Amino acid sequence: SLAVRDAGLTPEEALLAVTRVAAKAAGFADAGRVRVGSCADLCLYDEDDPRALAYGIGGLLARLVVLGGRVVEERPPSTAPLW
Repeated sequence: SLAVRDAGLTPEEALLAVTRVAAKAAGFADAGRVRVGSCADLCLYDEDDPRALAYGIGGLLARLVVLGGRVVEERPPSTAPLW
């Protein structure tokens, strides 16, 4: 959110900056991407618009949280609009 709001990145640039690009910069060639068989840390959201990740400060809850390839939290689908 802050990278988009304060630093002028697009939502897509901000997402890459904390996933694939960050993993590559840290020397993890196989990290930062979602692939079958990978050990994933990720969150899934009910939003179709990627801008929701950047502008939904405080009101956006993950529907599914996966750490180390294991689901650690799962919520029912959201019915409340973010916008």
